[in-house]
Amino acid sequence: MQKERFTDPVEYDKVKDCYVITPEVMRPARSRMIVIHPLPRGSEIDQSVDSNSRAAYSPQMENGMYVRMAFLAAVPGKG
Repeated sequence: MQKERFTDPVEYDKVKDCYVITPEVMRPARSRMIVIHPLPRGSEIDQSVDSNSRAAYSPQMENGMYVRMAFLAAVPGKG
């Protein structure tokens, strides 16, 4: 759940922990399935999932940084 999508903080607090990715959720998932997340993380991904080989949010974050750098370098007069 993204807090910024809620206009009422009380409503967010009611649902913020309803969907949490845990090792138990990952166990039956297909082996090719990956977990991505825009970060920063709240409580929606249990920290124990970080060590799972399918947790791709750190490489996703790093790759996003390089893409943003490339876009900025392409801005006229800045590259």
